[in-house]
Amino acid sequence: MRLTLRTLLAYLDDTLDAQESKEIGQKLAENPPAQELVDRIRRVTRTRTLSTPTSGAEGGMADPNKVAEYLSDALHGDIVAQFEAACLEADVSLAEVAACHQILTLVLTEQMHVPPPARRRMYQLVKGRESVPDREPGLAAAVGGALEDKKPNESDDADAAYLLGMSAYSRSDSWSRLGLRLAAVAALLALFAVAVWFAVPAAHRTRTEAPRDYASLPATVTTPKSEPAPSTKSSDKGAAPDTGLKTKTDAKKDEPKKDEPLKPDENPKKDEPKKDEPPKAVAPKKDEKIEAAIPPPSADRAQIGKLEKITGVVVRKQAGPGAWTRVMPDQPEVISADRLMSLPGYKSQLRLDSDVLVELWGNLPDLLPAPLLLQSCVVPSVPGPGFDADLTIESGRIYLGTKRQAGAKIRLRFRSEVWDLTLADEKSEVVFELTNILAPGAATEAPRAFAGVAVQSGRVGLKGRGMDAGELPTGGEARWDSRTGKTDVLIKPDPSPLRTAYLAKFPVYPDPQRAKAVLTVLDDFARKISEPMRVRATFDEALQDSTDTPTQQIVLAARAAVFMFAALGDLSGLTDALNDPNRPLIRETAVDGLRSALAADPKTVEDFRKFLIEKSRLSDDQADQVLRLLRGLTDRERNDPDTLNRLVDGLASQALPVRELSFHNLASLIDPKDPTSRSLLGYDAEGPVEVRDKVVKAWKKKIEDLKNGPAEPPSAPAPTKKK
Repeated sequence: MRLTLRTLLAYLDDTLDAQESKEIGQKLAENPPAQELVDRIRRVTRTRTLSTPTSGAEGGMADPNKVAEYLSDALHGDIVAQFEAACLEADVSLAEVAACHQILTLVLTEQMHVPPPARRRMYQLVKGRESVPDREPGLAAAVGGALEDKKPNESDDADAAYLLGMSAYSRSDSWSRLGLRLAAVAALLALFAVAVWFAVPAAHRTRTEAPRDYASLPATVTTPKSEPAPSTKSSDKGAAPDTGLKTKTDAKKDEPKKDEPLKPDENPKKDEPKKDEPPKAVAPKKDEKIEAAIPPPSADRAQIGKLEKITGVVVRKQAGPGAWTRVMPDQPEVISADRLMSLPGYKSQLRLDSDVLVELWGNLPDLLPAPLLLQSCVVPSVPGPGFDADLTIESGRIYLGTKRQAGAKIRLRFRSEVWDLTLADEKSEVVFELTNILAPGAATEAPRAFAGVAVQSGRVGLKGRGMDAGELPTGGEARWDSRTGKTDVLIKPDPSPLRTAYLAKFPVYPDPQRAKAVLTVLDDFARKISEPMRVRATFDEALQDSTDTPTQQIVLAARAAVFMFAALGDLSGLTDALNDPNRPLIRETAVDGLRSALAADPKTVEDFRKFLIEKSRLSDDQADQVLRLLRGLTDRERNDPDTLNRLVDGLASQALPVRELSFHNLASLIDPKDPTSRSLLGYDAEGPVEVRDKVVKAWKKKIEDLKNGPAEPPSAPAPTKKK
């Protein structure tokens, strides 16, 4: 069965049989554009602000007969294509067809009960033989497939016509049914009373109990302190009235005598802790220094700034499940608590209302050879008191600055750490970077994270949990590793051209020609994403654009699309790239993209495993092997003969992802610049079997050499004199 708009509507309204529904479901799972169309249909049918198609609508959408003919499969093929194109172009047309299909499905599949009084009223609207209300109905079935009862109940309520098919109350109901209803109501009331009883605190339920004898309580029970009441003893007669101020003499009077017995309600030592018990916690004094707990980021959603420079593609997403949508240039508002991401290769700058500048700096390995540095993703929040910005960094690089001469105070959150940066003035600028990487070896170890901040210009104060670096000058750095949990502060790191080039906001590309072609691809993507919801569809089209003789532009676009899927966390697109049958470069890129996506969000590992089993048709053992190979090799495994043998055996696996990842791990063991490695690096996981077998034999020989240790370097030839 073909996947058309009509069959998609039938699938959504559940009018297909089991086999057809299964076929459409499988095709829908493999077709991302169709999934977006399903989400669009569900959205437009719930939109209340949509109007009806106008008389000049394309495709004849205003003609109900044409809509009915389309739903009944009575339109000509050419007209059907024109009609479906009109539905896909306008939401109002798509909503009209989808709503009509839903209504017809309800009418034709569900039996509708028409109340007898309503039927009689309808018959009385016309004159003639049809208006006789007592006439027996014919044998023809009604539209809903249900015939009216031959003997209508005359005792039905006169307003039964307004029940819309629901059963009405009738005085002719039996006493047994009435008793069951009353019993159900009584049971509900009893349950409500019990719920109220348990909801009321016990202290309020015992107010009528007899007053307790506090004199019989143990002496260790404490009661709140209260001001002493004015004395009423005869010895105090004639004394001056109590002014609230006590003299030393009065204080001594309040103290109990040593020989005087204690009254039942008196215990002068009741506030003193016992010798064997630890002292109770007391409220801190005003002069004590207490480190206040750092509150979590605010979850309030409000406009806190706008995007000033959108030179590329910036996407946003609210908390929870949902699709990424593009931030359009005509709607550059920055909403707090929303995730903002500058996709790989794109640079954009946002300016908060507090004049804090945040530049999202995305990268592609073809531009700057840093495979761990891809998207730049942050979550801006409403800043707390004393702060001008509150940013949660999820991944990537950002540049921070301010327009205020007095500087700014910025709170940065990443992983479980919180750093507070203080920019001295408008000339101060810092760069912050957070990268994630899968931990090699053990599957139970969480991904590692590396963070760092470097002062590009001016002076910046840095403070974190258990760390107060003070003020960092230009060139100062702080580096953090999740494995140790410690922060290393370098006031004057060694100046290096590589470090300066790496942290430069405007990088110098190693290969200008290739970088120019990649930038052209990025501009083409930005032009094609003309609507907020066309983010994924644009990258999927680039990945599927494959010809027998692909050009460099097509290959670079597909490679960039894979990194875009990794940034968006789109495991479906990454799985397709990993199973690409014709392009080894795309499969290699998918390996890097999957490692980045799974390291950024470890919760998606199980989802990816399901994709491998259901979409790639791998067994459970093969899926586990793919996940193990994605994590890479530890230092011990690089020298372990059994591990190396398993990798070579993986080159002959039946599963394409296993073969590709086995080769990817083996290639990391050799120097790609070594001329003797050319035959080893010529392996194509989807090439002919006879060609793969030759490379596998070469790898087996290489592994034997690695087991036996490195060969001795050849002796240097004797120097010869130049003629």
